[in-house]
Amino acid sequence: MFKRAIFPAILILLCLIGLIASFTLAEEYYYLDLPKVDEASPAIFHRLSAQACGDQNAFFSCATVAKSRYAALFGVPLAIYGLFFYLVVLWLACALAFTPDRLRPTAAVPLFWVTLLGVLEALVLLAITLGAVKAMCPLCLLTYILNLLLFAAIVRFLFRARIHPLRPLAPGNPQNTPTARRVPAAATLALLIVVLAAAGVAREANAYLKQSKTRFVAEHKEKEVRRAVEAFARQKPEQVAFTTLHVHGPADAPVTVIEISDFLCPYCGHTADLMDQLAAANPGKINIRFVNLPLDMACNRFMQNPMHRGACDLAIGAICAAEQDGLDAYQKEAFALRKPQPTPEDFRSVVLRAGLSEEAFIQCLQRPETVRTLQDQIEQTHRYGITSTPTVFINRKKFQGRLSLEALQKIVDMETQSAEAKKP
Repeated sequence: MFKRAIFPAILILLCLIGLIASFTLAEEYYYLDLPKVDEASPAIFHRLSAQACGDQNAFFSCATVAKSRYAALFGVPLAIYGLFFYLVVLWLACALAFTPDRLRPTAAVPLFWVTLLGVLEALVLLAITLGAVKAMCPLCLLTYILNLLLFAAIVRFLFRARIHPLRPLAPGNPQNTPTARRVPAAATLALLIVVLAAAGVAREANAYLKQSKTRFVAEHKEKEVRRAVEAFARQKPEQVAFTTLHVHGPADAPVTVIEISDFLCPYCGHTADLMDQLAAANPGKINIRFVNLPLDMACNRFMQNPMHRGACDLAIGAICAAEQDGLDAYQKEAFALRKPQPTPEDFRSVVLRAGLSEEAFIQCLQRPETVRTLQDQIEQTHRYGITSTPTVFINRKKFQGRLSLEALQKIVDMETQSAEAKKP
């Protein structure tokens, strides 16, 4: 009895681990910009996600993969498809455990083909994450390993039970009995029911995650904004001095915002959009400045591992764009690339779409002082212990918490009122 149950038990255990990993990845996809470790976090496995997913700016990072265009298919995160896969395998493994010996091929053979598809899917996704995203999600890697183990386990079972996956009822198979030969139609119907049931559960899980995020944001938005503003008000201005690039806004504005960013950072484009909205809502009140912090070993000597390859080129381009007073347009086009490793042609297209003079741009790139400016910015961020992007300073106070337009607006209002009160 023990030998009969050992392979189904292994499959069930691996599936349960896969279900947890897939659901955690789906939470990471939907709750990416929400607190990870917090008593009020909507995520069920938020502590597992916080421990296993790595830093957003590291090579092993769930956030980088979740933010890429490869993280979803038809608007549904790939983790939900993973959830569907493990549910199908789990229920087939349970059937394998309780089906009489003569009928075991009806569960074992579908398991072989389903897990084979899982291995092929894992290989494709591994190639995409390494080749296109240039990052690795630790939990994704765990699911790839699980898929391989599931396939290995069912292959071992088929070998021991002498079941051929292409000819499960071939002559010589111990299961080749008149009763077993009448089973295929019922087995096909049962498999269809399993697939539809798994699809239904995965669909409901996806709907739950979307609704829970919407509900959480609505319920905690006011508290989150208040917490961020109060934390900002308690801070004292830091003695920081950066070589900044002008984005927009008058130099004598009461509020100066310094945006430390990387053009290949998943969150930095969102931050740039927030800054544009903030500036549009507060004309004349905000001076937005930009500081490069490319997480790219090509120019950042403090990087230990290759990450955002190509970020150095875009960072140097920002310096030349600012020289033509076109950094705002350049920012928009650079973040719109959404490519993990932009090519020289991509770089050129950013310059042209931003409406910059290509000739003046090339001359700027060739000047040694342009590279020195970038190196100065990188050295300054390191001097002040800034290692991640985006980082935002408002009147030399570092913003803490999740960036939101509401919180930023309240801080701008507070700083503007403070500046007005100091006027004679």
